[in-house]
Amino acid sequence: ALEELNELSLAPFMLKKQPDIVSTVRRLRKYIGPHSFSSWKDNEERKKMERSIETIQKKADQIYNKFKSYFAFQGEKPFSQMFDEEVEEFRKVTQGMDEGKVLSMIRDPTCESAMSDED
Repeated sequence: ALEELNELSLAPFMLKKQPDIVSTVRRLRKYIGPHSFSSWKDNEERKKMERSIETIQKKADQIYNKFKSYFAFQGEKPFSQMFDEEVEEFRKVTQGMDEGKVLSMIRDPTCESAMSDED
């Protein structure tokens, strides 16, 4: 699934509408696998799981960095904080709107260019 997500053509506005994607990828960067895998008796299976965990972490990190680039992240504050603030602003602007209408929006109402397009 991470490979497919990495191949998708996404825009920052899409991620604002579905912020759980960003938070899930952020958590996957620290994925540690099943709770009991370190005590597995089968050494080969344990090594296989370790490789899988490392692959998940690396792919999630790659995707998360891609998300950062979508937002022209400059590093003044943590990306997660900046993204959460943008999502909060988006939620305020769309408060009271039907979820279907919000999800079908094609312009970000928090961007100046989207607001001037409406005039």
